[in-house]
Amino acid sequence: METLQQWQSMFYNALNAFGTTVMNALPNVIGALVLLFIGWLIAKAVAYAIRKILSSQTMARITERLNQLALLERSDVSVDSVQIISRFVYWVILLLFFVAASETLGWTAVSRTLNELINYLPALLSALVIALIGLYLAQTVRNFVRTALHSMQIGAANLISSLLFYVLAIIVILTALEQAGVNTGVITANLTLIIGAIVGAVAISFAIASRHVLENILASFYSRRNFAVGDKIRLDTIEGEIVRMDSVSVVVKTGTTEVVFPTRSLIDERIEKLS
Repeated sequence: METLQQWQSMFYNALNAFGTTVMNALPNVIGALVLLFIGWLIAKAVAYAIRKILSSQTMARITERLNQLALLERSDVSVDSVQIISRFVYWVILLLFFVAASETLGWTAVSRTLNELINYLPALLSALVIALIGLYLAQTVRNFVRTALHSMQIGAANLISSLLFYVLAIIVILTALEQAGVNTGVITANLTLIIGAIVGAVAISFAIASRHVLENILASFYSRRNFAVGDKIRLDTIEGEIVRMDSVSVVVKTGTTEVVFPTRSLIDERIEKLS
């Protein structure tokens, strides 16, 4: 009988201690829940306000330009800059209130972890900005180089411009990762060797393949001092009027036909100028 009474006493004491603990913690739990609810309302309101403020033609153009990046065009990923900014602010505000709620509950480990995450967000945001701006500039350089090479009628214009873009993209991404705090030393060293080998091989191949094209381009530059469209010339058995000259070829009209020959012939061959 005494044993049963002891068990009852132990049970009542444990239940009383549990109830006391719950009642002592209840205000903190309610306070934490209220903080989270208020934080959620504020985060929703601020995110909504940001979406309304940034919903303009300027942001629409920025979003369109971002989606035109080569790395995004070839995937199913679609970037909405307004949505990204609003959601980023939303989660930052929520994290701040999560920290306050954790401190209210006495969860120091959770609070410390969330504080570290919040302190890391500026580095992450700056890394994202560096990546987007860098990729946009890399694509601008690619388009410029491709247009310039096409104007010189170089057949490998697309290959060269794309290779340049991916080299710049790798540099930009490595820079962004380093800004985000990622150790890129080993990656950078290996990629430097790989890129150097690829660029060297492409440069040698391009130089060999484009030798005749470069000869024609230089010949076009020097021959314009002596020849122009409308001049009548004789080259071996070809006699006619120059109707077109570009960087790599000359077109001579001989009666009803047109003869095309390399521009370097104006320098390498014996040309008789008739008028």
